[in-house]
Amino acid sequence: MSQDGSLSTSDIKALQTKVGAVPDGKIGAETTRKLRAAMGHGNNGVWDFRTSYSTVKALQQFLNG
Repeated sequence: MSQDGSLSTSDIKALQTKVGAVPDGKIGAETTRKLRAAMGHGNNGVWDFRTSYSTVKALQQFLNG
């Protein structure tokens, strides 16, 4: 996927496929839970990872590591 700073529906579907979530193009609890698990983090109950500072920070570290 291109790295353009946006999160399109196709980007979300690619992320969901990568982490084993249903690729519906919508970020929800399943996507967030499976993304956190893929990064080695437990479930923190957040519905949308974009609203969780700790998840976004961990994702940035994961992708840049």
